[in-house]
Amino acid sequence: MEIADMHCHVIPAVDDGAADMNETRAMLDIAYKEGIRLMVVTPHYHIGKMKVSLDRLAAGVAQLNEICAQSYPGLKIYPGQEIYYYSDAVKDLNEKRASTIAGSRYVLLEYSTTVSFHELRDSVYEMVTEGYIPIIAHAERYGRLHEDIDLVRQLIDDGAYIQINAGSVTGKSGNTVKRFVKKLLKYHMVHFVATDAHDCKNRAPHIKVSAEYIRKKYGDEYAVELFLKNILTVIQDEYI
Repeated sequence: MEIADMHCHVIPAVDDGAADMNETRAMLDIAYKEGIRLMVVTPHYHIGKMKVSLDRLAAGVAQLNEICAQSYPGLKIYPGQEIYYYSDAVKDLNEKRASTIAGSRYVLLEYSTTVSFHELRDSVYEMVTEGYIPIIAHAERYGRLHEDIDLVRQLIDDGAYIQINAGSVTGKSGNTVKRFVKKLLKYHMVHFVATDAHDCKNRAPHIKVSAEYIRKKYGDEYAVELFLKNILTVIQDEYI
């Protein structure tokens, strides 16, 4: 199955992802062997820590697409950012300092692992009100959501989409997270599975095993949605 990865950190030397071009190439090697043919690169936009400019993002995407044209036929790179939600996030999006995914209305948002449900819901409401479509990055990390799966359902009803990491499906983040992820998948409360890759060792772009597991457990149609169809819809700036 052809796979799209909508959350990864492969641009070299811009955040806590690939340290240099050698590591970038090693990550691309792995991703290509895993069947990934579309990648949205999502360097961090985190005020006070890692704030990748749109110029640097565009340069990185252009550089990676040149490499792909030479060495990875059929692999296409698109721009995005992983925006750590804060009070001026919408302002920075409106004023073109932060990036949506591939120029669409979709925005990849991350939060503190201790974020409250109230904060999550308020951020979703603000984004939707301003015309954006929020995707909650690695939703399995937020402990408050583990307490009641209906909280995830409320966020979806409010207009959010849910992304989980491939490693969480296979238990890399522990059994508690794995059980929560399985519950989300059972009720079709996941919209994207991504690598969130940062390197070529501990957080490499491995996704094939997760894709195969979901295909066998939850069916071909849902697997295609999670690993390809939904991200294509995002890039086309259409509603899922």
